[in-house]
Amino acid sequence: MKTQIKLSGAAIVLGLFAIGIRELPENAGGKNMEVYVGFGYITWMISFIYLFLDQVKELKVLSK
Repeated sequence: MKTQIKLSGAAIVLGLFAIGIRELPENAGGKNMEVYVGFGYITWMISFIYLFLDQVKELKVLSK
């Protein structure tokens, strides 16, 4: 259970880094295209955070 929580936490941290990305290389010519995360991605990350908090709560209950 603790390994699962660590992996979930790492996935959330790495996923939140994507929110700050604003430009991606378009091709080898040096052009960049403007990008942003959409509503679906934010919703997906919120559900991931909810599941993570549920895992932490379950671990606390099992530890007692």
